[in-house]
Amino acid sequence: MLKKNIISMTLYEALWYFLIYACGGWLIEETYVFLASGELVKRGFLHGPICPIYGFGMLIVILALTPIRKRLFPLFVGAVLLTSLLEYCTGYVMEHLFNQRWWDYTGMPYNLDGYICLKFSLTWGALCVLIVRILHPRVKERVQKITYKRGRKILAVAYAVLAVDLVSTLASLVLKSK
Repeated sequence: MLKKNIISMTLYEALWYFLIYACGGWLIEETYVFLASGELVKRGFLHGPICPIYGFGMLIVILALTPIRKRLFPLFVGAVLLTSLLEYCTGYVMEHLFNQRWWDYTGMPYNLDGYICLKFSLTWGALCVLIVRILHPRVKERVQKITYKRGRKILAVAYAVLAVDLVSTLASLVLKSK
């Protein structure tokens, strides 16, 4: 008999994971750009220290790929495909909505319309393997240790700040396009 291996996550957990990975992704990206260019460059869509694509990406990867986390090659390939699809769709939609690109891989080998490229698709796949197999179990454990009452308060404040940031960002983009 096959054992069901369905990953479930509460909304409360999803809200925590989104914030953790969106902020962590922002920090990694800022560090990478600083080390590569030697200067601090504002990255990301929002004004604050958060890149929603990383939060959504990790939620998708965790939900879709945790059941195969012990199978290295399928986990890696799945992560490459999921993150590449997300990055392509996000880049395309954002460019067409706001007439602006937040990243452009046009000059890199094996890119698709400048939205994705082989180098970063493989990088995202490798990072997702490390996160799913090593980091996320620890993150999950830490989130579970936060009392629900305290956690709800923290999330309420964090998402209120995120909402203000989103509205402010959208307003500045609309004013910029006029």
